[in-house]
Amino acid sequence: MIKEIADCIYRCKENPSNWRYEFDKFLQEYELLPPQDWSTINFCFITSTGRTGTKFLAKFLDNLDEIYSIHEPDPNFRKLSINYAKGKYSFNRAKNEIEINRRALCRKVKREESRMYVESNPRLFSLIKPLKEVFIEPYIIHIVRDGRDFVRSAMSRPYGAFYSKGDTKPRLKANDFPDDDYYDKWNDLSVFEKICWYWKKRDEIIYLDMKDYSNGLTIRFEDIFKRINDYQSVKEICDFLELEDEKAISIFKSMQENKINKTKQYSIPHWKEWDEGRKLKFNQIAGEHMKKYYDYK
Repeated sequence: MIKEIADCIYRCKENPSNWRYEFDKFLQEYELLPPQDWSTINFCFITSTGRTGTKFLAKFLDNLDEIYSIHEPDPNFRKLSINYAKGKYSFNRAKNEIEINRRALCRKVKREESRMYVESNPRLFSLIKPLKEVFIEPYIIHIVRDGRDFVRSAMSRPYGAFYSKGDTKPRLKANDFPDDDYYDKWNDLSVFEKICWYWKKRDEIIYLDMKDYSNGLTIRFEDIFKRINDYQSVKEICDFLELEDEKAISIFKSMQENKINKTKQYSIPHWKEWDEGRKLKFNQIAGEHMKKYYDYK
């Protein structure tokens, strides 16, 4: 505990204006911070498979009045979401971990007198059901991206492609799911094939949890970021969250010039230039899901 106290003091000195939040996080870590009343705040959670502009969207919404918006706050629930998806953690455990680990943020949002808390976090991909239990009727936005573009981006990360030797982060695997079509084939798949499976599996989990949720919005990455001079999807997000869209679009336009966390170099070509082998492998693993639910051609 001595080290944790010292770390807390250091962070408070580094950012004096944030000392209350850092102290609350310290209390939270040792479960000394009591449950908080979120009833005066609206909530919005943005999730996806990853590589979908969630960092950009968090910063964009944080520029709007009376919104506290944050990208992957600590803890970001990576371990929780993976173990819950695998069935290793129960619903109650997931619900309790979420509630306990957002208490300090609740106090901060209230101190800033924000009317809405937005958490943009791909790690929440499997946690939609417990989120709905902890935060009554939250807005949930699912950003879906063309799986072929996701695969290209995930193959080109600077620390190494997903599932490569340079990738040390925990990830879902088909052999975690006995009913999966690739359960017995996982170790024989290439890195490319594993990433195709990863995109399909994570997005499928989100899709199934969002399917019958009345306070959810699924929107395509390409419609937000790729349709030049067409801000209809930005308007759709604003309407969904009951925000004034004219100012929001102005902010969005100015931010687009300097996109956050954008992949600048790719290790494989655009999917239109893939060889027939890659195209076939993607379509076998993820193509049906992508076309059936999102009408990608």
